[in-house]
Amino acid sequence: MRGMIFNEKMGQAIYDGLKTQTRRIIDPQPPEWSEGRVIKNIYGNLWGLMAVNVAVAACRSEDTIKCPWEIGEQLFVREPWHHYKTEELEMAAYPGGTIVNPTDGTAPRFHENSDFDPRHYAIWKRMQAEEMPPWAARGLIEVSEVRAERVQEISENDAFREGALVWWNLLTHAEQIHIYEGGNGPIEAFKYLWKSIHGEGSWDRNDWVWVIGFKVLEVKGRAAVA
Repeated sequence: MRGMIFNEKMGQAIYDGLKTQTRRIIDPQPPEWSEGRVIKNIYGNLWGLMAVNVAVAACRSEDTIKCPWEIGEQLFVREPWHHYKTEELEMAAYPGGTIVNPTDGTAPRFHENSDFDPRHYAIWKRMQAEEMPPWAARGLIEVSEVRAERVQEISENDAFREGALVWWNLLTHAEQIHIYEGGNGPIEAFKYLWKSIHGEGSWDRNDWVWVIGFKVLEVKGRAAVA
């Protein structure tokens, strides 16, 4: 099973029910002449770049793009975590509990402890999301929707689904006032989130992105808010 990477705050937002959508930059980006065109699904994970009113069947093979994700695919949530391992024991930890990986091959078990935070203990080694194996994941998600659009085409509703409310609470008061006066809070909050992940200038590039909607299938315990 494959995983999908999220940062610490967005990973927690999934389990708190505040994030059900993510945007991933299409790589490589469609060519410059794609301006004014749309990307439509042909079948499965094959998509076509075409004029707005052109039928899918009219798409040329050289204008096709493969999406890395398909509806119905199940993915484990890869997020920053903490690791502890000896010859007899291996565990993953998060604020709110630990996952024990038994040596006898039985399923990993989550031990909930709302007062526990591995960041306070030196024995726990902090690991990056890319280093997470499936057994250490707190949750499993299923892809429920896929489409392609420019990142600046995000709607207010989608901004909430992306976790804009979480990001809003992380902004300074001055940043919140600036967004509020701009009149489009959720989208502006998402803009800050996007730039924090992809760097200055990423919003202005207005890249083509895959819009991935998902639902949570499984959670190993309910972790406390970090």
